[in-house]
Amino acid sequence: MGIWRELRRIDTVEEAGSVIEIARSAADDSDWAGYQESNGGVICPRRDRPLQIVYENQADTITGELRQNQYEELSAPKVFGIKHGNTVINTRPHTWKISKLSENQPENTAPYLSEISKDLKG
Repeated sequence: MGIWRELRRIDTVEEAGSVIEIARSAADDSDWAGYQESNGGVICPRRDRPLQIVYENQADTITGELRQNQYEELSAPKVFGIKHGNTVINTRPHTWKISKLSENQPENTAPYLSEISKDLKG
């Protein structure tokens, strides 16, 4: 199911007849049977399937150390994309960060966030 979701995140792959494009097209058309067939069939063991999920470890860009969670444990690897053979496609190019609204942020950048901030401040 994870590969199915990652395939739905990407646009058309340049290589029209590739396994990735066939599976992506099937996933995009909600064709589960076509997706399963393009990925080796339903009885194919996971390790033998042509499409695999690629994970990346979150490392600190300054020190190079692996990042820790709020409990000071190593963070779990994050999904990076999918691969077929030597071809790797990044399905998550954006990194989102949750942060507090700063006091000097202009009101017009995100008016709804400013209203929420005012409500939370009381």
